[in-house]
Parts: sequence; C-alpha cells; structure tokens
Amino acid sequence: MKEKTKKEKSPNPKYNMGQNTWFMIKLALTSGEKKVIVLSLLSVLTAVALNLINLYVSPTILSVVERRASVSELIWTIVVFVLALMFVSAVSAYVNMNAIFARISIRAVVTNLLNRKAATTSYPNVDDDQFIKLLAKSRECPNSNGAAPEAIWITLSTLTTNMIGFCIYVSLLSSVQPLLILIILATTVISYLISNYVNGYGYRHREEVAEYERHMYYISAFARDLGAAKDIRIFGLRPWFEDLYGKAMDAYTAFQSKAQSVYIMAKIVDLVLTFLRNAVAYAFLIGLVLQNGLGVAEFLLYFTAIGGFTEWVSGIMSGFNTLYKQSLDITTIRECLEYEEPFHLDCGEHLEAKGDSKYEIRLEQVSFRYPGADQDTLTNINLTLHPGEKLAVVGLNGAGKTTLIKLICGFLDPTEGRVLLDGKDIRDYNRTDYYTMFSAVFQEFSLLAGTIAKCFHLSPEAVRIAEQILHCFAVTSLFIWPLSFTLSNALRAAGDATFTMIVSIASMWIFRVGSSYFFGIVLQMGVLGIWIGMFVDWGARSALFGWRFLSGKWLQRKALA
Repeated sequence: MKEKTKKEKSPNPKYNMGQNTWFMIKLALTSGEKKVIVLSLLSVLTAVALNLINLYVSPTILSVVERRASVSELIWTIVVFVLALMFVSAVSAYVNMNAIFARISIRAVVTNLLNRKAATTSYPNVDDDQFIKLLAKSRECPNSNGAAPEAIWITLSTLTTNMIGFCIYVSLLSSVQPLLILIILATTVISYLISNYVNGYGYRHREEVAEYERHMYYISAFARDLGAAKDIRIFGLRPWFEDLYGKAMDAYTAFQSKAQSVYIMAKIVDLVLTFLRNAVAYAFLIGLVLQNGLGVAEFLLYFTAIGGFTEWVSGIMSGFNTLYKQSLDITTIRECLEYEEPFHLDCGEHLEAKGDSKYEIRLEQVSFRYPGADQDTLTNINLTLHPGEKLAVVGLNGAGKTTLIKLICGFLDPTEGRVLLDGKDIRDYNRTDYYTMFSAVFQEFSLLAGTIAKCFHLSPEAVRIAEQILHCFAVTSLFIWPLSFTLSNALRAAGDATFTMIVSIASMWIFRVGSSYFFGIVLQMGVLGIWIGMFVDWGARSALFGWRFLSGKWLQRKALA
C-alpha cells in the first residue's frame, strides 16, 4: 500500500469576511436592490424591540403589582405592552415577508452576473479547465434559497441583532456585577467551542463515512443485480456477500458508536458548564435579594437577562461561523467574475463592412500552443486568403485544422505571429464586429431554439414584411393553391391539356406579372405586392379550372382521347 501523503493546506481565501460583506452591500446598492439593506436593518430593529418588550413585560407588571397600584394602572400597563407587542410583531412579519423577495432578487442578480460572464467571456476561457471548474462551482453557490448570496443577508441581520442585544445586556448586567458578566461569557464561549468542535466531528471524518457507505452500497447493489443472479447462485456467492456486507456494516456501526460517544460527552460537558453558569449567576442574584433587598421585579429582570445574555453570546459566535462559510462561497463567485480575460469582445477599433468589397486575411509566422501543452499545435504558419478564394485544408486528426480556423475567426490569439485583416492585426479590432464577418460550422455545433429572423439577423422591417407574407401564404395555400394546381393536373390527366396550358400561360402573364407590377410598383407595396400578384394568379387559375370542371367539357376531351 502506498503511504498517504500529507494533505496540502488549502490556500487562504482571496477575500475575507469584511471584504465579501462590503461586496454584497455594494452589489445591492449598484444593482438597484437597495431595499434588501433597508429591510435587513428594519428586521434587526424589530427583532431587538421584540426581545426588549419580552424582557421588560413581566418585571414591569410585577413592579406595578408590588407597588399596589390601582387596577386601572395595571390594566393600562398590560394594554400598552400588548399593543406594543402586536405592533412590532406585525411590522416584523411584514418586513420579513418582503425581505424574502428582496433577498431572492439579490440572488437573481448574482446568477445573472455569472451567466453574463459565461456568455461573454473570451473563447480561450471556454477551453480553460480551471475556468470551467470555477464557473461550475460558482453556479452552485446561488443555486438554492439557502445559498450564500441570499442567506448572507439573514446571517448579517441575525448577527447584528445579537451584537446589539449583547451590548444592551452587558449594560444592564454591569450595573449588578461586572464579574458576573465575565463568568457567563467565559462559560458560554467554552461551551460553544466544545459544541462546535464536536459538531464538526462528522464533517472532519466525512470521507471515512462516505467510504463505508459506498462499500455497503456497492455490495448491496451488486447482490440485487439481476444480471449477476446466475453467477451468485452457481458459484455460491451469497455467504461471501453477506460476510463482506457484515464487515462493512460493523465498521460503519463502530464509527457511529464512537461519534455518538463523542456527542454524548460533549453534551455532558455543556450541561455541566450550563449548570455551573446558572448556579453561580442565580446564587449571586439570591445573595443580592437577601443582602440588598433586591425586589422580585428586578430579580426577574436580571434572571431573564442572564439567560438572554448567554443566547446573545452563542448567537454572535454562531453568526460569525456561518458568515465565514458563506464568505467562502462569495469568494468563489467573485473569483469567477474577476477571472482574467485574454481579450474583451467590445474593446478595440470598430470594424465596418466594406459593402461589396471583400477583405484579405493573412497569417504571418503564426504559432499556437494550448495552455499546459508540451509542444505547439501549429508552428510558423504563413497563409494568405484572397477574396473569393476557395481553400481546402486537409490533415490527420489532431493536426490543427480546427485550431487554424479558430485563429482565423479570432476565437484564439496566436502564441507567436499575427493574423492580419487587410494588413492590420485583428487584435486591434473590436472582436464583436470581427465575428460578424464569419460563418462557420464546426464538428461540435449547437442547434439554438431561435427564430429564423434572429438566425439571419433580419431588420425589424424585414421581419414585419416576412410575417405579412407568411400569414397571406398560410391562408391562400390552404384554400386557393390546391384548386389551382390539383385541378389543372386532374384536367391534364383527363386529356384536357390544351385548355390547362392556355390558362396557365395566360394567367401567369396577365394576372401574376400584371398584378405584381400593379401592387408592387404602382401601389408601392414592394415585395409584398409581388406575392399578392402571385396569389391573384392562383385565384384566377382556380376560378377558370373550377368552371371547366363543373361545365363538363373536359369529358368530351376524354372521349376523344
């Protein structure tokens, strides 16, 4: 067996959490989705307000009762808190509902940016394995509602809420005893770190677990395979399969038992720390009650604050952990969007068509080598393509024929040498303009579900006229065309050839040519008028051939024949 080599440390992310957070904020501002920022801030404010209302509602009511205040004061206190709770809850629900759509909009913006990058990137990047892998990984990042570009706003809102709550509770508890804060903070941090480490146990051993699961799946799948049924029976392989599966199951069960033991131990440690933290805090509060005469309302306030303070601390640490993971996805997206472009499609000098004149293309000492290749695919190619010239390039597979065409079309830039258009390097021209000069069909081609108008780059006016002609043709071809040509063939087959010949010639010159001239030139209807002239010709033929058929004169011709 080969010795396992040490895993190389993964490189540090290109961007940190702060940079990625600022990137998402700038993206929201520049993309017109500022509402996601506003809604996130409102979500923070409503969450803090709800927490403070819940914190003070019971102590305040108890304080009123302790003072033996009037019933009306007690009722008004309860009403104020209820109304405040209802109002803030309603605002929170409204904000959170609208925030969902705002976050989805941001995810859509990120998806559109990645799609635009894929659609407009230089062709060399399409052949770059590193870019393709990075693009595929980036597209997975905004692929669900829980993905980083959308969920990061929830994390930022929750983290900000926890930090504000932490500051408020620190201010509240510091008036009691600063040492108490340190005790709660230390035990909470230790408990969180242990819990986070244990929860990551399965992730750190994910490859080991995957290996167990793959092994069991392979064995069970092969055992169920109907194609292997004969071999399993004739060679008596069932005990062998059962033994293999049993060993794999035992190994998997042993790992799960070990993991469960780790989880249980961590849970015990967390319970012990929680008990010590609460015992010290509550003992201290009871001491204040006995020594300083701390009221029931104040006791309840501090009692609730201690529990809430623990949640704020855990929330902050969990929030930063989540934000770090989401930041890694944002980094991947940014690296894809900022991937280096060998050239830009819309840069360079604009290239205008010469009308009827044509360009000359010349390859001057052109060599090309693909990234990572040991040798050139093409070396020192000198070639001149004259206007109107037909040229066949013949060679073995891998000789570089396709690469040559890609160089001429401007998809690739030469490693050495130049591709010249009328003596000027094509790298000086706007690539989008340059591409419009070519039509190419490669071995690997794609059929796009586009319209004929888009395929041929027709102008809006040409599209409008084409639609009119097609609509007219669709109607006339259903009702007039069959009569004009089917009846003529039938009459000709019946021996009435002279009549059909005279009608066809006369109708073409009188109706088709005459009507085309009238509609197309006199009425200035252009190409549509010419098609109308043809439809008139079809109508005239249908009428004359129909009259001939109904008159029965074609029967005499048949008799004579």
